[in-house]
Amino acid sequence: MIQFRRSRTGRFIAALLSFFLYLFGCAPSQPKVCLKDGQQYCVTSEWAHRATWDACYQRGLNCEEGECWEYAIEEFQQAIALRFKDKRNVRAYGLHFLDEYFPHRELGICYFHLGRIEDALKELEMSRRQTPSARANYYLNQVHRAHLLATGKDSALPVIRLELPDKEHLTNRTPFIIQGTVEDDEFVSAISINHTPVFIESAQPVIPFTFSADLEEGWNAIKVTATDLVDRQDQKSIRIYLDQQGPLVITKPVWGEQSGGGRHGSQITLTALVFDHSGIVSFRLNDQEVPRAGLDQLWLIEETISPAVEIESIPFSAQDRAGNITRGVIYLRPGRRRSRLAMRMACLGPVNSWTDVAALSRDEEKEEKEEGEGENIVFNIVSPPQEDLKTYYQEIFLEGEIEAQYGIRRIKLNGKELSHGKAIEEVFEDNLPELVRELREKNRDTEALIQTAYTILGGHGSYYLNQTIPLRDKLTTIVLRAEDNAGNERSEQFRIRKIEREEVFKSEERMCLAIIPFNVEAGNYGYRDEISIERIRDKLLKNFVQQGRFNLLEQEKLPWNLIEKAYHTGKMCAEEVVRQIGESTLAEGVICGSVRRWMDGIEIKAWVRETEKGRAIIPLQDVFTPVNNEKNREVIISGLAMKFRDSFPICQGKITKVGQGGESILVDIGSEICTGIRAGMMYNVFLDERELIDKARIEKVEESESEARFSRGERKEEKVEDMGGIAKEYQVRTR
Repeated sequence: MIQFRRSRTGRFIAALLSFFLYLFGCAPSQPKVCLKDGQQYCVTSEWAHRATWDACYQRGLNCEEGECWEYAIEEFQQAIALRFKDKRNVRAYGLHFLDEYFPHRELGICYFHLGRIEDALKELEMSRRQTPSARANYYLNQVHRAHLLATGKDSALPVIRLELPDKEHLTNRTPFIIQGTVEDDEFVSAISINHTPVFIESAQPVIPFTFSADLEEGWNAIKVTATDLVDRQDQKSIRIYLDQQGPLVITKPVWGEQSGGGRHGSQITLTALVFDHSGIVSFRLNDQEVPRAGLDQLWLIEETISPAVEIESIPFSAQDRAGNITRGVIYLRPGRRRSRLAMRMACLGPVNSWTDVAALSRDEEKEEKEEGEGENIVFNIVSPPQEDLKTYYQEIFLEGEIEAQYGIRRIKLNGKELSHGKAIEEVFEDNLPELVRELREKNRDTEALIQTAYTILGGHGSYYLNQTIPLRDKLTTIVLRAEDNAGNERSEQFRIRKIEREEVFKSEERMCLAIIPFNVEAGNYGYRDEISIERIRDKLLKNFVQQGRFNLLEQEKLPWNLIEKAYHTGKMCAEEVVRQIGESTLAEGVICGSVRRWMDGIEIKAWVRETEKGRAIIPLQDVFTPVNNEKNREVIISGLAMKFRDSFPICQGKITKVGQGGESILVDIGSEICTGIRAGMMYNVFLDERELIDKARIEKVEESESEARFSRGERKEEKVEDMGGIAKEYQVRTR
């Protein structure tokens, strides 16, 4: 078979002929100008009346701005006849590109405004099949709504199904994750929780949702509202009790009859009162469950033990229904001050209230002061371990013990009185008849136990701290203040600073991204209100931080001279600019974007470029809202952040082979195993899932495996030798 080869000159002539055909080969369309309010529409530039696909598309957009729907339809139809498919980043001629070409979408929008619902539905669905866009999704919702209103097909309310078993729920976690689904016989269009909308891009018959609710200590009312496309609503309310404080434990060791000389070797009766608002589930001494008598919120513990001579203390733990645990140590060899108070209590006889014990403590205070014995109030704080602490966690656990030799009267945390003292006495008094009845049913020495309980209430000298404190700001100050029954006071202060995750644990690093200023696309529409690009970027940054999926480069670390120069030259997201940002910072990827003001709303588009080669990692993500106000922008920016989070899957696998020289690896993760994984993403490389030894950038993805190269060739030679060509103990996880 003879093959004909074109000469270089022939190819050049053919390309030149194609170019001139593009410019002049189509017959010019008849000038059509739409006049509205003294302004001309359906014109663009010197190309205004050329019949090329891009000129038709640009004129159609200009017709839309003036709401000249019929003229716009003609232009979009002609553009479709010349170039059929909706697409982003389309080459027009030479090096000239259009950022987007969506004639089917815009044609559908025109049909919608003219009331041609079936035609609009056809064109919008075709556009979404060819290249999805947030603007097409919005207008598909509007078309479905118009169809349902015209036909009356939607006859039922939406139904909310929450993944919570009861209308009242107990937790010790905040934010609290609320999950569920909303179903409708046609389309669910909106979901809000406590008037905060959940991001929904496209109305569907069934929509699952996840919402993070910030709770306050105590009862929190949560109201979920679902709306369908014809504005029918369903509501469901739940109550969530947030308990972040462990049970209050008041203990007292009481020595029994001595069988030999001295205390050593004798029996000790450990008596404790355990109180918690949410209810108690267990109390353990030395990791052994102890029988109890009492109520759901208030337990009375009495356990007799015979400790060995060398045992000075015994650990305990108490857990409430919310999962909070109070831990501490009961000292079995009381000092002179405690034994003196115990002896006086024994000589006093029956005690009816803790005010009698407080009086005893005041009398003893004078004696103690005269004898010059130690500090009155002692703080033994286990966590935080130091007064100035840095952490990347969202909360911190305050744990430890406060001791007061004259009995604790009041403890405050940041000005708020902790649950003890008066509160537990009121609960005890209110539930005393029921407590007595239960003790009698169990054949316990009721009178002695109740008297012991009053004794503990009046003279307890230890308070065990077990509080979870959320860290909402960069600097959180914790102030503890204690007062004893003698009027002595003492306070202690801690400062907790939140820092970036990579400053604490390298093994938990995520991909480091930099967010640079977004471009403004004027399009064919002038701005009718001010759009703050800086506020959009700041809110996107805030959403990323809240998700915790990525490490975000601090804005002050960006090379602003380079960025400003790129902004003014229109090369903000060019490959060379992205690479230079990576070379001058720790960023592994750069989030680029643009904001466009349409006649009927605002559109935000964004994508990620990796900094090593400047290539795009994931497809463009976009959001659209018809109402350009602060609240709606917050909703779509939150949705944009979620799209990015979901586009970076977290997958884990093993290294199956190490390339020659140790610069590359093969991993048993492919596109079939991990949907969404792409070249340009990063792996963390671990030894036995514990030690982070390096990071690698994915270069190639196939169905069953992927190939990655160690970041910027910085493999250490000793690590390469350790891996030895193949290493089953080495794992990888996407960053």
